[in-house]
Amino acid sequence: MSTRRAIVTAAAVVMMGGVLSRVLGIVREQVIADRFGATATTSSFVAATTVPTMVYDLLIGGAISSALVPVFSEYVVAGRDLELRRIVGTVMSIAAVLLGVLAGLMVLFAGPVVEVLVPGLNPTVQRETVVLTQIALPSVVFFGLAGVSSALLNSRGVFSYPAFSVGIYNVGIIAAALLLANYIGPVSLVLGVIAGALLQLLVQLTGLRRRSTASQSGSWPIFSLDLRNPAVLRILKLYAPVALGLVVSQIGVIIDRNLASRTGDESLAVLRF
Repeated sequence: MSTRRAIVTAAAVVMMGGVLSRVLGIVREQVIADRFGATATTSSFVAATTVPTMVYDLLIGGAISSALVPVFSEYVVAGRDLELRRIVGTVMSIAAVLLGVLAGLMVLFAGPVVEVLVPGLNPTVQRETVVLTQIALPSVVFFGLAGVSSALLNSRGVFSYPAFSVGIYNVGIIAAALLLANYIGPVSLVLGVIAGALLQLLVQLTGLRRRSTASQSGSWPIFSLDLRNPAVLRILKLYAPVALGLVVSQIGVIIDRNLASRTGDESLAVLRF
């Protein structure tokens, strides 16, 4: 009965977090529509945020449920906290370095990336998209670390922080658009993406700190880079087939954006709304 209660409680928390996120998502879209409308500027924002989202989904997002949570959970159940801390530290270090390097490379090559993604936009809109993409790309590092933190919290039976952190991300975009749109235009939206991603990470880290304090298991995580750790290798092995499937879906996203950009500068914005 206690297990059933725990499952029901966890499901309710996740559901409430999802509902709140959807409501705030609607508000976010209303704010963007109010400030920028179905215009080429909004299309630039849509294209610019597609790039970091694709990188996150491919490298971290798909790994959370398929590899990170299952492996982390095994160590939680076995009570091997110290080992788990080192594993999480290694995964976070790999994620931070890999995402940081990819973000840096994409900042340098944002022009060709945007050309492949939205070749149909007129040159002025494309240039704006390149700038917005370069500004938005650092957010992928925050997203990645937040994703790993979320997997750790879920594996330890803590669902509230991951469930409600997505809503916090939307709050970042809403606040930035309302406060800054009149001064810096669409840059406010990508700054909101960065702020939202950072807030999402801070919420997760707060959850980890409180959980470790309550259990007196030490600070989380221990940052390390043990690439030969069997658990790390197992995570990579579990995620490999999922990654192949995600590559196909990301190709679909590229095709979608590519075709839409050829039907008018406002098309991406219209499709988003």
